[in-house]
Amino acid sequence: MPSPRDRGTAAPAVLDASLALSFANTVACPECRVGDALASPRSFRAWLQAAHGLESDPLPRKALEDLRKFREELREILGARARNAQIPPSALRSLNEAARVSPVVPQLVGTGKDLRWAWSDPGPLALRWTGAVARSAVLLLGGGEPRKLKRCGMSTCLHFLLARSRSQRWCSSTGCGNRARVARHYRRTHDTGD
Repeated sequence: MPSPRDRGTAAPAVLDASLALSFANTVACPECRVGDALASPRSFRAWLQAAHGLESDPLPRKALEDLRKFREELREILGARARNAQIPPSALRSLNEAARVSPVVPQLVGTGKDLRWAWSDPGPLALRWTGAVARSAVLLLGGGEPRKLKRCGMSTCLHFLLARSRSQRWCSSTGCGNRARVARHYRRTHDTGD
């Protein structure tokens, strides 16, 4: 029988490379028309539900500040990697420390005939998320994916993407990609030829 601490709520359902990008892209981006998912405890809970289908315990403001600081360090690392620049050692140390100390240990729990995942010792919500995101970033940056990491091709966009093909340039084909196509079409059809 799982203990109350084994419920698995508000912990990432996947530990893969995409989690780091999802978390890094929680910044407000006027181009993508999204707000900052870490602006308030309410916005963080809404993001958890929308992006990962998770419910969350209330998040104290201090924990939210810690998550924001960690996100900026992660974005610094991803930005350096996307530019093929050296990663700042202090940011790398912070990422590795978060991956090492976090109590992110997925476990299988039997519920009748079914199995579900839960955390063996979830600890505080902010610590669960920094640990899971840090481990995701380790998988992303230490595996074969770093070559595919890019910043969105829309100059005013703040988001990162993992390109699925050489030609992929936009974080969203329906967002930034569509706006770029519309702008190209407008320039072609409204060229005055001066």
